[in-house]
Amino acid sequence: MFGFELQTQNVFVSRSGVADIGEREVVYRHPVGLTLEGDETHLLGATSELEFVTKPFADERSARAALTVAARIAAKLAEGGQRDITFDQNTEFEGGTWLRSGTLRITDPTFGAQAQATVGIPLATLPTFFQTVLNRTRHASDIDDLGAWSKLLEWPSGPSPRARGFLWACQMFLFSATAVPLSRFVDPVKPTMPDVTNKIFDFTDTAFTQDVHAVALKLPAEKVPEKTLVLVNADSPKSAFLALHRTDFHAMYQALPRFDRDLLAALDITAAIWPQDYGGPDHRYVFPLPYRADPQATDVPARTGTPLTNRTEWLPRGIIADHPATWSLVAHGPSIRQWWTSVLHGDEARRNIAKDAASPPPGHRGRDPRYLADFPDPKVENKADYYGMGAFPTDTGSTADDRLAVYEIRAFMEDLEMPPKAELTSGRWATIADIFFTHYAPR
Repeated sequence: MFGFELQTQNVFVSRSGVADIGEREVVYRHPVGLTLEGDETHLLGATSELEFVTKPFADERSARAALTVAARIAAKLAEGGQRDITFDQNTEFEGGTWLRSGTLRITDPTFGAQAQATVGIPLATLPTFFQTVLNRTRHASDIDDLGAWSKLLEWPSGPSPRARGFLWACQMFLFSATAVPLSRFVDPVKPTMPDVTNKIFDFTDTAFTQDVHAVALKLPAEKVPEKTLVLVNADSPKSAFLALHRTDFHAMYQALPRFDRDLLAALDITAAIWPQDYGGPDHRYVFPLPYRADPQATDVPARTGTPLTNRTEWLPRGIIADHPATWSLVAHGPSIRQWWTSVLHGDEARRNIAKDAASPPPGHRGRDPRYLADFPDPKVENKADYYGMGAFPTDTGSTADDRLAVYEIRAFMEDLEMPPKAELTSGRWATIADIFFTHYAPR
């Protein structure tokens, strides 16, 4: 199973008498297995950016056919250059149908795109998949760090290859989710300049974030920084990951043989996943720094013990913003012990729902619990209503017992052979399939 997303710089804008097209709204559908959708935009006056999304395919030929149709539609939309194109609901266009009425503003007739790929990987081959991602996106040194981590664990002999793959998945997640890069903290005297996707917020009033800041700076225990300014990415917490889990970790755990599940459940957390050398699992956190949240999320206090807050960006001296950003933010995620317990047993903070505590993270809406055992049906569930991280169950593999974990390759644009966004124009979209099927597709 695999699919592709191509986010362009062309945008939907308001049209009189018509509801705005927002993020994750499906606007157009083609029977080849392609949709045109809205994605988040930071362009003033736009309601969302145009994204081409293929459905999941089981064979290479169908996936390539969908990309060919996508390129053809882009070429048709580009005719006439930069302009506004109006479209009406239930009208035909290039073999498909507009599902909404609206206006599309063509700002880039070349349709340079940001590409991502989503793929289902057998649990046993997850180590190979992750190593491919790390090697091909210039993060090979992380493999040594993950290997050193594994040596500190105390797994007994006997786990299946699927269990080893599951271990890699958990380590890859924690490796990114627990990181505290010093670059996230901003010096108020010589500050990093904010941009359209990265904003600075003042968390000096939050003791937890101040403590993390002090530890990162290696300050004495009794000393805290005078000011704690944190750089937050608009796409956080997803932006931290090279490969993002779309299948939740509790589902992966449940897909393991009973022997492996019993083995893992019997191990102390310091032996199973989080070495004691890395700090106590009750005092280390998944997402230890603030991240952007959905203002409609209501479960943050129950899941983290702290409220979701709305904050206006901090601006360096001399910088004036006509429209300073105000974002909903979560100070931190669950402790590592809370997360690992939820992997094994479900999320207690959400009435033991069959998901781990990062699927989705606190501050983001998940899917309706009635439908979690299956993949979303667009006729029943609106993808704009839930966050994609950990939204899916495992997928069916070559046999009933060989389940697939679904991952989104967010670092796909960093691949060694991938052209930069400005050069990945619609005429070169076939390149995406060439790279994916040569290097990432399961064999």
